[in-house]
Amino acid sequence: MEKRKLSFWQIWNMSFGFLGIQMGFALQNANASRILQIFGADVHELSWFWIIAPLMGLIVQPVIGHYSDKTWGRFGRRKPYFLVGAILASVGLILMPQADMFIAFLPALWVGAGMLMIMDASFNIAMEPFRALVGDNLRTMCTIMGAGKVSNFFKFRWKDHTWNLIVVLGAIIGGFIATQYLSNNSITDLNPTTILELQGMGFDNPGATLVPNEMFNIEAVSSLQGLILLVLGGLLVGFGTRYAGGCTSGHAITGLSSLQKPSLIAVIGFFIGGLIMTNFILPLIFI
Repeated sequence: MEKRKLSFWQIWNMSFGFLGIQMGFALQNANASRILQIFGADVHELSWFWIIAPLMGLIVQPVIGHYSDKTWGRFGRRKPYFLVGAILASVGLILMPQADMFIAFLPALWVGAGMLMIMDASFNIAMEPFRALVGDNLRTMCTIMGAGKVSNFFKFRWKDHTWNLIVVLGAIIGGFIATQYLSNNSITDLNPTTILELQGMGFDNPGATLVPNEMFNIEAVSSLQGLILLVLGGLLVGFGTRYAGGCTSGHAITGLSSLQKPSLIAVIGFFIGGLIMTNFILPLIFI
């Protein structure tokens, strides 16, 4: 069965959805820590609140991915999840700064943390079905680059699927607007112990930027150490993806949502590898 062609406004709506998701995450990341501090959270304990984000993703994304694949209605596939996720996310974004309105029932900090959980769950409810489009996007781009010479999977008329590329463009524009115009440029509140450890590794101003300038700038890339890290890191990512039969998103989203045991084992390995890298290998690199 041949896929139907989408109209301009259908493509616009999908791109606008990515824009909204990027804006929601930007607003949350830029303001949630400060709001929680206003309601009494200790700056040294803020990292515990942010465990909510990956925890919600780990729980919500496989469930929503599994059921959204099977959800068909009068408005099309997966549409109810877009709507419910958007409504709940809006409620969380509005009520979190007003958490002190509910102090008659619960402490404001508890309410704020609850709204943070609702926002993370809602973003994942809306984002997971959108991510289902990534496979189509990659297939189109690989076909443009000539992958059809290697595999028959990529042999199709990519010009009939240019809407995939427009969705990618919408995600890029949404991310740019969110970071350039919707962020307050405040310094990230890090635990003082973490700051001292990073300064001991040679990071001058931890938390001043989302990514450290010592690792993400032209000088770092042109240095021998930076070049080795990029080349070696790229090779390890490629080898790991091939050896594990998929990447982090493939296993953690698609694999877990289809209840595949190998994907569960792979995701556990991802977390273990991240902990080892952060606590043991990274300090050795920057000593």
